[in-house]
Amino acid sequence: DVPSAGTEDSGSGYGTGSYVRAGIEFNVGDNLLVGFGVRWSESLVDLGPGLGELSLDGYQFLLTVTEGF
Repeated sequence: DVPSAGTEDSGSGYGTGSYVRAGIEFNVGDNLLVGFGVRWSESLVDLGPGLGELSLDGYQFLLTVTEGF
């Protein structure tokens, strides 16, 4: 029987992950770009005995504004 982990528990471990990203930018004026992007990521970390595995995945949506000089 393995006790459940609490908020004060900590651990270290090894993990792997990957991501894919795509986006586009538009020139909207002198030295100004506005862009949109999307990124999907996935990570898996084994925190060891008692804490188990941590799995994260999902989409991130981005809005960028870039000013040149």
